[in-house]
Amino acid sequence: MTVITSPNECNFAQIEAGMGIPGNLQRTYSVRRIKDAFREHKEDSDYERIDDLITFAKINLEIIKRQVLIGDLYREPETVIEHHLKSNKSNQ
Repeated sequence: MTVITSPNECNFAQIEAGMGIPGNLQRTYSVRRIKDAFREHKEDSDYERIDDLITFAKINLEIIKRQVLIGDLYREPETVIEHHLKSNKSNQ
């Protein structure tokens, strides 16, 4: 497990984990929400507040990782379009 020490590291870790969410709508919402939260607090300069936000982000990161794991366990069958895109990608 990597140690997250800065808000930027936490931001990138959350976005990376959010990209693993299997459903497109949930993945898009998750990544958008992560980016919005970091933009909202980018001007914060109080170290205690930043530390609290990083702690909160780490907790959310663990939640996202669990959601990805559960999503992988109960993955829905591929749609026709997903199957077609995957087969086109492998043919190239």
